[in-house]
Order: sequence, then C-alpha cells, then structure tokens
Amino acid sequence: MDARNPGAGTRAVSKKASKRRTTAVRGPKPEFGRIDPGCRVESHPDPACSIGTISSPLRAHRVVLVSLALVLAACAPASNPAGPPAAATQAEPAAACPIENFDAFIERFGREIAFQELTTSNPLVVERYDTAAGPEPRRVVQEVALADVVWPVMPRLDLLGGRGRVYDIAPTAEGRTEVRIRTPDTSDQQRYLFGQSPCWQLQRVVDESI
Repeated sequence: MDARNPGAGTRAVSKKASKRRTTAVRGPKPEFGRIDPGCRVESHPDPACSIGTISSPLRAHRVVLVSLALVLAACAPASNPAGPPAAATQAEPAAACPIENFDAFIERFGREIAFQELTTSNPLVVERYDTAAGPEPRRVVQEVALADVVWPVMPRLDLLGGRGRVYDIAPTAEGRTEVRIRTPDTSDQQRYLFGQSPCWQLQRVVDESI
C-alpha cells in the first residue's frame, strides 16, 4: 500500500473484486444460432436441445410442400377412362300401318275416298291408251300429282256385280298385289297395283280400255 496515498490501495482492491464478480456473473457467452450436432429435428424435439437451436427454414419448407402434395394427390379424383362414343340418335320408329292384311285393306280402300287419298302414292303412275293418236291408239305413261287425281280412283268392289263387272286379286312378279277389274267380253279393263312402302298404297293404275 502506498503510504502517500492510502486510498489508492483500497480502490485497486475494490476494482479487482468487482472484476472478479463481473466475470463470475457473466460466464461464457451462449452461442445462439449454432446447431448442436447431437440434436435431431423430430416431431417432438428434446427440450434440452431446443434452447438456443434454430431449425433449418429450407428443410421445414420442403416438408410442408411434400405434405401438401400428398394431400392433394389423395384428394384428387381418379380420372375416368374415356367413355364409349355417344350412341347415334336412333331413328324414331315408323307409325304402325293402319291395316296390315291386304284383304281388309282393299275392302276399306274401295269404300272410303278419304282412305284412298291417304294411301295413294304421290305422284301416282297412270298408264292408258291415247285413242286420239293415229293411226292407232298409243300407250301413254304419266305421273299424276295427288292433287290432280280424280276420286274415287278405284270403285267399290262389293258393288261391281250390280254393274256387270268382276274383279280378281293376284300377286305380281315384282312383289306387288294386283287388283284387276273388268267387264267380261270387252276391252274395259283396269289394273290397280298396290305395294308396301312400308304400308300398303296404290302405286300404279293401268287402264287397258280402248
């Protein structure tokens, strides 16, 4: 101790003691931000390793992206296989024919003019002899529009006997059915040809009268 300055020694001792207290209180500085190699990042991290440890942001970001991708893949609906091509629109079935049996058809055809108009083809093919042509009659074939047909186009079959006429019905080689009406021993004869397309209808009239 300095005899000339008795307080100097006391201040020096106080500074040393203060320095020792400061060093003892502070201790070694913790190194924040440094990852302990012995610690692993788990879903439930060890509390002893969590203090002063910062997990990698990049790794956490990747984990989030992978989890999101798995969730989206699980929720995405399975793609349906290509279905068969749309079926073509089916044609509407044709209306049922009013009468299928020809005998019943021809009886009604001769009796009802309205039914004749309904079941005669348009145009109607008409064959006849032109007696005005010289020097001999000439056969003429015409297509007559339905509006120009003279009705009734065929007489009633059940009334022919009272007029001295007869009729017969026979199939033709073309798959049609022919009704022939005639006056015996004369050239007065008409042939009516009926076909199915798909229902019965009068398609041709051949007048062989001269």
